[in-house]
Amino acid sequence: VMRALAQWRGLRRPVILMLNGAEEYFVQGSHSFLAGHPWADDVEFVINMDAAGAGGKEALFQTGPSQGWIAREYAAVVPRPAGSVFGQDIFQANLIPSDTDFRVYRDYGNLHGADICFWRNGYVYHTKQDNLEAVSPGSLQHMGDNVLAFAKHLASRSTLSRDESDQATVSYVELAFGNMLVFERKELAGAGLVVFALLCALSLRALQYGLVVPLSLVTGAILACLVGLTTVYFAIQMSWYRMPWLSFAIYAPAALLGRLVSAALCEKFAAPLTFRSSLQASSAGSGIVWTLIALLCSFYNIGSAYIFLASGIALLAVAMASSRPWANERLVVLAGVAQAALLSILVMVVVSIMDLFAPILGRAGADVLNELVMAIFVVFVSNLAFAVTFAALSAVPRRRAVAKAALLATVLAVCLAATTFPYDKAHPRRIILQHHVEERDGNIKSEMLLVPMDGGDLRQVDNLFHDDSWTVTRGRASAFYPLEVVFKHALVREVPAALANLADTDLPVLQAVASPDRLK
Repeated sequence: VMRALAQWRGLRRPVILMLNGAEEYFVQGSHSFLAGHPWADDVEFVINMDAAGAGGKEALFQTGPSQGWIAREYAAVVPRPAGSVFGQDIFQANLIPSDTDFRVYRDYGNLHGADICFWRNGYVYHTKQDNLEAVSPGSLQHMGDNVLAFAKHLASRSTLSRDESDQATVSYVELAFGNMLVFERKELAGAGLVVFALLCALSLRALQYGLVVPLSLVTGAILACLVGLTTVYFAIQMSWYRMPWLSFAIYAPAALLGRLVSAALCEKFAAPLTFRSSLQASSAGSGIVWTLIALLCSFYNIGSAYIFLASGIALLAVAMASSRPWANERLVVLAGVAQAALLSILVMVVVSIMDLFAPILGRAGADVLNELVMAIFVVFVSNLAFAVTFAALSAVPRRRAVAKAALLATVLAVCLAATTFPYDKAHPRRIILQHHVEERDGNIKSEMLLVPMDGGDLRQVDNLFHDDSWTVTRGRASAFYPLEVVFKHALVREVPAALANLADTDLPVLQAVASPDRLK
């Protein structure tokens, strides 16, 4: 990119290439540039290139602060725009245990900019497999093409946009065939108000059935957490780690069971309805809830509001169709079309979330209840992405048969999980190895610590050893990472204080999980 810019004659402003270090040590490199470099005061815009994985398309991860023109112009000028505002929302909500230099540029340097990154295949992130061989040439080409086009566009302008209209907060979402849709939050709020009014006008029963969605979220989460605790009890948790789709097989049926139970409870206080009337009320009620969530997100400037509004619109279409007598014979087809349209919008977001979060849960800390986090997440996403299907199934007369099928699917998925080992060479388990030496009053205490970075069963590590010299302890892992809240569990064994080389020890498993370099 820099070679192409250096040979390009359209530059109207200088471009600085900064290859800084110390990013992993709390982004000290970027902070040092802003705090002490003579060029720092001349910088007006930054394109930060980062990676939370080793492949896939580059994605527009963050923009800001509150600069709608950045997303609009990125979508307009790059050849293959990619990314979603959802990534920006979850990152800025501190739901991802990571950081980038962009935060320093934005918050400390008060710079405008865009954060662009790779994020697929996060399993190799910060492992010995995290190398150029893991990155496909297509990924590098995609980032290079987009960054070059965006940099040329910005560097060819004498001034950057400062119009008041360009300060608006926007949402952006990647569409099929290399397109990106960018729209302002006020447009989203306006559409949400229209959808909400239409849904309320369709049926008074919709308000009653609207209680089904929050009730089903709670009920489904409870059922899914019970399933998750079962996997923890039998030491088969995180079976979905290398196959994220397995989490939906395990927990999505629990989400459906929660919806069926909630619908049955609500109907205890209402007169029986025909399938068409029940589908109308169920769809309209569900749509009201999701549209309300979209409006609340829009009010609080959460760009991902469009995800909830998409479900509201799909449910509105089904509710309007079911209100027409001629639709009796076509309701199933119409509901299927609405569900397919909803999935076409959300499937890329859901797949991206799973590809991002499954590897992250592998390094979120041993005290994080990863199985319960995944269970609740799948319940929420299932209710959202399959909103039309759930509304239709909760309206069918034979719900008991559907519930039995969901229960059977859960049992079969848990049995499959029991036969699936979470880790392999391409999806390794992360374990911190420490040699901890402490001297007090002339007494030396020397220990070797193994600190799992995920919520997997410690017995999976303990079974690697053939003696009882390792003990489980808490609160001893802060020597490596100053994150006592996250890394508390460890396996500990006393070792000689003069330990210098793993190859000289009687710990063959340590020789397998770490290179025999000198421990400092």
